[in-house]
Amino acid sequence: MGVGWYVAFSLIAPMMGGIWLDGRFGTSVLFTLLGLGLGVALVFVGVYRMLLPEIKDGSGRDGKRH
Repeated sequence: MGVGWYVAFSLIAPMMGGIWLDGRFGTSVLFTLLGLGLGVALVFVGVYRMLLPEIKDGSGRDGKRH
């Protein structure tokens, strides 16, 4: 899965869950904000883990070492 799709899914899924929980429990935006925070954390961790091998390797898209 590409980074863009990962970012989109990681932000949307927890936020939608938060919206659903807010509707279920009658809270204003508590769970939506918690879901958004969880999504942002997932994005940072996931993108870091996806890009870590390229950062360690030091190679760019062309595969040449810099």
